[in-house]
Amino acid sequence: MPVYMTSVAANWWNEDRRDLFRSLEVIVSDAPNPDRIGLCLDTILNDLELYDDPRQGSGNWLFNDELDLVNTLGEQLKAACQGRPIEAGPAAIASAAWAKARETAVALLDLMEANGDLTH
Repeated sequence: MPVYMTSVAANWWNEDRRDLFRSLEVIVSDAPNPDRIGLCLDTILNDLELYDDPRQGSGNWLFNDELDLVNTLGEQLKAACQGRPIEAGPAAIASAAWAKARETAVALLDLMEANGDLTH
């Protein structure tokens, strides 16, 4: 039977914020799963475009104090990816950039949890 992660973000109003938080939870996990990490990299880099346009969520689904970490994380994850993000889980985990990206993800996850959800 599969084990599903519970998340403080499960009931957050904003889908993009919730997707980022849940992806970060996978990245910082003590038991990394390359396939799930690939999906999370795809979500973060392609769907949320944290590398291409990291500040697009400003005032919408990101708090201002999260923007610098989001920008740094996008750059670090892009450096860790080799090829298409959805297929890059194993390469990302093995990358020299992964440890720093994971540290940034931990910091961002903690900040997002402290900030909570953006409600409208």
